[in-house]
Amino acid sequence: MNYGFHLSTAGVITQMRKLDVIANNLANVETVGFKPDFLVAVDRKPERLENADAVGIEPNELLERLGGGKLFLPTQIDLSEGSIEPSGRDLDTAIRGEGFFVLESPTGKSSDKFLTRNGNFEVDAKGRIVLSTSGQPVLDREGAHIHVDPTKKIVIGKDGAVTQEGAPVAQLALVTPTRKDALVKDGRNAFRVIGGEVQPVTDRNTEIQQGALERSGTDPVRTLASLIATTRALEFGTQMLRTQDEMTGRLFQTYGRLS
Repeated sequence: MNYGFHLSTAGVITQMRKLDVIANNLANVETVGFKPDFLVAVDRKPERLENADAVGIEPNELLERLGGGKLFLPTQIDLSEGSIEPSGRDLDTAIRGEGFFVLESPTGKSSDKFLTRNGNFEVDAKGRIVLSTSGQPVLDREGAHIHVDPTKKIVIGKDGAVTQEGAPVAQLALVTPTRKDALVKDGRNAFRVIGGEVQPVTDRNTEIQQGALERSGTDPVRTLASLIATTRALEFGTQMLRTQDEMTGRLFQTYGRLS
């Protein structure tokens, strides 16, 4: 294979993947509690050095100095806290600091834990506090549903205590994954903790604010600038592919005539 074509292809694939990630972040700029993804690209080693078991690959100092192109790693999640804005709804809650609310599994039979930073809650027909976007029940510290009287005012304290008319109802579970690499996005603005290994939040600076929501962590200005830069890089990469293709065609034409 034309080595230049190989390097250009690796660059185009990386930029296309980056474009997908950026577009998804922009699409969720207004999603409550959304955490943006980011892509890490690294330089690949030349094939001969990367694949130690490869046979029949002759060393080429010039080509190996060019490297093996780009390689992107699995997307990672930026868990930085978004800005918190008042909403005026009693059932809207935002977490200041680290931690996640706990949701019931969509299937009810999973050992994984389901978490969210989206505190846009509502009361369903069964009197349970649920996430408004998916209808998944919000769980207390004991892993049980939180039942309330929809006709009475609901008060949620800074420590997550849910009360009505001064009487305790439940305590919102507030946890964090034991291992950050076990946290993956599960759709419906929720996260899945593979294996379900979580622990209660112990940071004293963490508190819950009632009547407010955490905005998306996507910075629209910076993300749009990144989108433009990535689009230009992708255009440059595809132009390089066309150039390599033209050069290869001229090479075959020239040597074909000589033969």
